[in-house]
Amino acid sequence: MTNDKINISSKTLREDLKKLLLDGLIEVNFRKNDGTYRKMNCTLKSSLIPKNLMPKSKSSKHQNLNVLVVFDVDVNGWRSFNLNKIKYVKTK
Repeated sequence: MTNDKINISSKTLREDLKKLLLDGLIEVNFRKNDGTYRKMNCTLKSSLIPKNLMPKSKSSKHQNLNVLVVFDVDVNGWRSFNLNKIKYVKTK
């Protein structure tokens, strides 16, 4: 699944991204809160996440639907980004 196009202004952006993340690795470029841009290689595919870093529960009580929590494979940790601040998304 390489070079898939995703409409970042789509109403289904969150669901579309989650499908891609559960399937493998994607690159997301987004604007951080400090105004700088960051490129992140991330996933939600369990086979790409170390077992000791897998979450114990599936959901959060206080979930912000504009924020997506993902596993950053480059820093080996959980990170999040705001869907409204995405510059681009690439599949790997």
